[in-house]
Amino acid sequence: SSAAHDLAANDIRDKIVPMTSTNENHETAAIVAALGRAQAMISFRLDGTILDANDNFLKTLGYTLEEVKGKHHSMFCDSAFTGSHEYRNFWSALGRGEFQSGLFRRLHRDGKDVYIQATYSPILDANNRPFKVVKFASDVTKQTKEKLEQEATVHRIQSMMDNIPINVMMANREGTILYLNPASSRTLKQIERDLPMPVDKIIGASFDAFHRNPAHQRRLVADDRNLPHKANIKVGANTLSLLTSPVYDGNKNYLGPMVTWELITDRVLLVQNVNEASRQLAAASAELNATATQLSSNAERSTNVSNSTASASEERWFRRFDSSIDQVVNAIDHLRVYRQDKVQQIYEVLGISDIMRGSSKASETAAAQQIKAQFGSTRIQLKQFYIAEWITQALRIKAEIICKH
Repeated sequence: SSAAHDLAANDIRDKIVPMTSTNENHETAAIVAALGRAQAMISFRLDGTILDANDNFLKTLGYTLEEVKGKHHSMFCDSAFTGSHEYRNFWSALGRGEFQSGLFRRLHRDGKDVYIQATYSPILDANNRPFKVVKFASDVTKQTKEKLEQEATVHRIQSMMDNIPINVMMANREGTILYLNPASSRTLKQIERDLPMPVDKIIGASFDAFHRNPAHQRRLVADDRNLPHKANIKVGANTLSLLTSPVYDGNKNYLGPMVTWELITDRVLLVQNVNEASRQLAAASAELNATATQLSSNAERSTNVSNSTASASEERWFRRFDSSIDQVVNAIDHLRVYRQDKVQQIYEVLGISDIMRGSSKASETAAAQQIKAQFGSTRIQLKQFYIAEWITQALRIKAEIICKH
């Protein structure tokens, strides 16, 4: 591990720095040999020229000693790094006797990345002046690439969450909101006046503030077996539709809930308006049917009474019938799916275009005769067929509106 590597490196550094005749003993040689067997080791002049390297180092980078000895350390790095101020400062610090350690990216002979956990230890002479650098390193390429891949995956997911047009929130198991994507922030800004806190204060707050009964919500999300769960909640005058799903780590441990949600206030109002308009349509259609039936019966009776009496009765029913037609048309117009062709069919079938909508009225006798002829059994059956077809069409359009929203 990197901790063990640093401990060993510090130990050997303490024994070989400074390098004097008194500490060039068997113990130091034994420690260096042991460390060399366990780790990659290479030594440099202060200018970075390679003096020596052990087999572990050469195998890690894919070279032989003859290929590296006398060359500069920069052969293990890409040109962008070796031409940087960071690289020059790195060797300047070592030249001043300053110890360097960390995770370093180096290049294998075949050009692939190699990651090493390394320490660069300046070696001091009898006058405490640095004269060379010894590097101890461990190959951590596999672990580092796995970590980098995980970080890249997290970054991709983060980028995706930040840019999707879906509202997303995340919380931990304790109920603290940890994440709010930009789409959520924008949507919440629209209803900020009804929120328990400003949008920019939500991250870090508890989701309890958004629920009338927080205990219920906590029990629900405490156990991932309760998820996914869908529900609608009221926030002020607004309605939110929530889908709560579990989030797991790489070991399938439950981390907390993720909520995807949408603002459905307008949709709820639309459904309510559609239902009310449909109720009005059904009521108006029922009255239309009853009025037409009564009108036909009245026309039959009109042959047995005086023309003036029939005319007054007919006129009364004309007004009622006209009112029923207007209610139906208004109901359809309220739904914004007004079908003029169906209305015209009903006008034509009921024969009221000329009698009720014309510029002049027929004589009382002619009206009575026309009503009798137009509201016979065949005409009533045809009328009922068109009314049924019209109501069916309206209900179908209602269903389409609901589905589209």
